[in-house]
This record gives sequence, structure tokens and C-alpha cells, in this order.
Amino acid sequence: MTDQRTSPYDYASSDEYAPVDNSVLDLTEPAEPAIELGASAGEQYAVPELEALIDEAISMVAAGRPLPMSSTVKVNRAELLEVLDEIREALPEELRRARWLLKEKEEFLAQARQERQEIIDQGRAQVSRMIERQEITRAAEARARQIVAEARADARTLQRRVEDYCDHKLASFEAVLERTSRTLQQGREKLLGTAAIEGDVTPSQGVQANQPPPPPSN
Repeated sequence: MTDQRTSPYDYASSDEYAPVDNSVLDLTEPAEPAIELGASAGEQYAVPELEALIDEAISMVAAGRPLPMSSTVKVNRAELLEVLDEIREALPEELRRARWLLKEKEEFLAQARQERQEIIDQGRAQVSRMIERQEITRAAEARARQIVAEARADARTLQRRVEDYCDHKLASFEAVLERTSRTLQQGREKLLGTAAIEGDVTPSQGVQANQPPPPPSN
């Protein structure tokens, strides 16, 4: 009995099928993916069923009776077409699910790369801030040491100047005192010399002549 069922598969020859029309495949993304984390085995998409159909088709070809002097085998056309139709019907849904999984994977990887880059950028910014603070601290410490060194040098210079000034003033004052002392000594000597010449007495005699006479005796 000849199978009159309409199928997208047609014989190009007795041993070949015509290519499948890809326009019948719906590759649009499903509105709601059936795959969810934690879903049970019954809720997973039907990959085992698709694999079982493919295995069945392979088994049918493998079990076919070979023709003499040829690699061609005879198989039940109706049964094989039925299996291939089931595979064709399941294939678009599996492709949509695979595309959805691929998209989810790409989005997950993109998000992971973005988060990784954000972590790297934050780490770099934190390191830059730490380095900047360390550089500011080192610069401040160096400036503080420089200020202290300059202050100490200025203090030593000022101390030397004060000591030199005081020494100079004391030396000048000492010279003035020496000149004054010599002048006083010279003036005193002149006064004593003049008095001795005028009174023809020694300084001790002059003192005695100026004393009042003793009182008369009774």
C-alpha cells in the first residue's frame, strides 16, 4: 500500500530525499522560555525525545536490507518519513530554545565581564587614591623637614649674629672705659702736679696747712 500522506520530503531519486524547505522552520525567539533554574526533568525541553527520534531513524537505516552489489539499503519509507516528520516538528522548538540559551549565556557573560571591569576599575581607583595620599603625605613630611631645617639654620645664624654684636659692643665699651680711665688718671695727675707747684708743698703738706691751728693751752 502506497503512503499518500503529504510531506515536505520528496524523492530526488530512489535513494535520496529532496532538501528540506527551510521556510517551514520558525526560528523566532519563544515568548516565554520553558527552561528555568530548578525545573524538574519533566519541565526540561525535550532533548532526550529528539535524540531518541534521531536514534530511531538511524536504527531503521542500519536495520535496512542492503541491495546486492550496492551500499543502498531498503527501509520502510512510511515509517522513516514519520520519524523524520517528528524530528522536523521538534527541531524548530529546540532551535528556539538553543538560541534562547545562547542569548542568556551571552548576556550572562557580558554582565560578568562588566562586573569584572567595574571591580578592576574600582581597584585601580582605590590604588590611585592610596598612592596619591601617600605622595601627599611624603611631600608634606619632606616639606616639614625642610622647614625645620631652615628654622634651625636661621636660629644658628641669628645666634651667631647676636653673639658677634654683643662681643663688638662689649669690646667698644671696654675701649671707652679704658680711654675714660686714662683721661681721668691724666687729669688727676695734672691737678696734683699743679697744686704742688703753686703751694711748694707736697700734697700731704698742703693738707696740713689748710687745717685750723690748735687751741691755746691754759
